[in-house]
Amino acid sequence: MSIASILGNIPDPKDWVVSRIRHDYRRVFIRHSIDVAPSIWIRKLRNCKNICQLPDSARLLLEVRQKGGIDLGVISGRDAYKFTQTLEKAGFESQVEDASYISYFPEGPDGRILIEDEAVVQAFCLELIRLGANVRETEY
Repeated sequence: MSIASILGNIPDPKDWVVSRIRHDYRRVFIRHSIDVAPSIWIRKLRNCKNICQLPDSARLLLEVRQKGGIDLGVISGRDAYKFTQTLEKAGFESQVEDASYISYFPEGPDGRILIEDEAVVQAFCLELIRLGANVRETEY
């Protein structure tokens, strides 16, 4: 189904509200201090409270030796902030990268419309916005 065919069957775009949702995520990597033996560094990391579930020590040791640290992966921005604060207080260095993304959700005058294909819903919503739809900003 094309965007033009969807737009041809809808009420005036100015009667629509498009929710633009910012999903707040971060990728967190904990750098190994080269002046500390990896096994001691891992033990100290495990003693940090509120970090998260870490894999077994053998896997951590392998990751530290291969990558120079531990990748916590993508986590919520709020959790990333808490983790990095805890890490800094314990003397660890972390690298944090933004992994946030934007999604869209259209709501017409007759209710919400569900489009399952993310690329189609994004194109549809961007076209609605271009044609004058109201935008509701939300952050998660």
